[in-house]
Amino acid sequence: MFMTEVADFQNCITTTELKKLANTGCNYTWKDKGEDSRVFSKIDSAFENGEWLDDMPDCREQFLEEGVSDHSPIYVKLEGVQTRRKTVFKYCNMWSTHPSYTLVVQGEWHIQIQGNHMFSMVNKLKRKAKLRNLHDSYFKNIMNEVSAIRRKLLVAQEKLQVDPLSLQL
Repeated sequence: MFMTEVADFQNCITTTELKKLANTGCNYTWKDKGEDSRVFSKIDSAFENGEWLDDMPDCREQFLEEGVSDHSPIYVKLEGVQTRRKTVFKYCNMWSTHPSYTLVVQGEWHIQIQGNHMFSMVNKLKRKAKLRNLHDSYFKNIMNEVSAIRRKLLVAQEKLQVDPLSLQL
């Protein structure tokens, strides 16, 4: 790579007084995932400015394993800051394959909710308990299997960080 190709970017970083965050995790942030000849590179970074550093001096970037992508996600960690996350509802397409799916959805959708149409629709969309029950009763093990397979993938990718030229990995 020629310096002229990155001169504008470097000038921007200098002018805005940005600095790279301290990092942990993967050494390489991009991989071509080729089988015969592989290319590994660190092309991703997170930056901070002086105000950010004053407000959050213990901020770090952590490069996670890339999973099925060719890029490693960057997770910006605020050391010492505890956050509580509300569990997110995720709709799973596989639910629609179950014979009782239509009845579950229709049962929830036909409930009469007092109020204007928008209020009624929003409240119907919030009614997820029966879909969660359907999931827990018939599909929970599938999600556990997928999680186990993803863990195996991450272990292999962690080993590739240490030995990137291993054809066996």
